[in-house]
Amino acid sequence: MKNRKNILIIGISTILVLSFIIVLILVWRRVQGKDVSVLYEGFDEEFLIGRITLPEDVVPAEDVLISNLEKKGYQIETFDVALNSDISANRVLAKKGKSFIDICYGLDATNVNDVFSEYKDVYFDTNYYILAQNGYYVYCISDKKTLKRSGFNGTANIGVQYKK
Repeated sequence: MKNRKNILIIGISTILVLSFIIVLILVWRRVQGKDVSVLYEGFDEEFLIGRITLPEDVVPAEDVLISNLEKKGYQIETFDVALNSDISANRVLAKKGKSFIDICYGLDATNVNDVFSEYKDVYFDTNYYILAQNGYYVYCISDKKTLKRSGFNGTANIGVQYKK
């Protein structure tokens, strides 16, 4: 009798463990390759924890971005400094009606965090789709359509990203 009870307990335990593993695998496959966002306590916006992808695979080259947006009728301005500072960067500001993208290229480890802080100061309380520091790129994009028109390959990110 005791043997049957032990076999039953071992059998049920094995089924439970295998079921748990199967559920974990299914959840992992569902999440893998998709953006996973988390709402952190104390913030109204969600931080996006994206797929692990190189920023260069997501962010279009500067000349490609400018060309794409000019074709769609955006007014393009370029600057050789970041937003409100004297930090050297290749900044592109493109606008069309209420749609915009403001992006800095040419940043490095010594200045990317400072530039992102400037962008947060200017754009955090505005109506945007994505405000991000992705590798050595910093950008704010007003809407999903502008994101696609500019040539971005998704919203995957290595860095910090706020998404509304």
